[in-house]
Amino acid sequence: MINKNDSFSIIPHTILFNNGLTSSEKLLFCYICTLSNKEGFSFATNKYLAQKFKVTTRSINLWLKKLEDKKLIRAEYEYKDKEIVKRKLYPYLSKNHYPSRNNFQESNETDFNYNNIKYNNINNIGSNRKNFKLENQRHYTKEEYDAMYDN
Repeated sequence: MINKNDSFSIIPHTILFNNGLTSSEKLLFCYICTLSNKEGFSFATNKYLAQKFKVTTRSINLWLKKLEDKKLIRAEYEYKDKEIVKRKLYPYLSKNHYPSRNNFQESNETDFNYNNIKYNNINNIGSNRKNFKLENQRHYTKEEYDAMYDN
C-alpha cells in the first residue's frame, strides 16, 4: 500500500556539493523544497522543523539564516500588530540546478550493447568483449557462496 505522505527529494548538485553548507542545512533545504511542492512555498514553523530534524529551534534558526544568506531560500512574513503571524519559506531553484532535457543525447539500444552485468566483470578487463563467453565465469558451490555472504 502506498502512503500519500511518502515523498522524496532530489538534491541538486549545486546544493549537494556546496562546501559552504553543512549536511543538515542541505537536508533542511531539501525538506523545504518538498514541503513547497504544492504551493511553491512552505508554512513550516521552526518548532515543526525542529521536531522533524530532532534538533533545537535555535539550530533551525541558524540553518535557515545560513540558507537565506546564501540566497537559497527567501522568507516572507505576515504581521499583525508588529507580531509575526505567518511565515512563508520560498526555496530558490534556478534553472541551473537541474540538467536541461536539451543536453541529453538521443541513443539507441545498440549503444548499450555491452552495458550489462555479463560484461561488467573485473576479470574481463583487457579482454576482447566480443569473444567473451559466459562459461569463463567462475561458478561457486553452495558452501562457497554461503561463506561469502555469511554474516
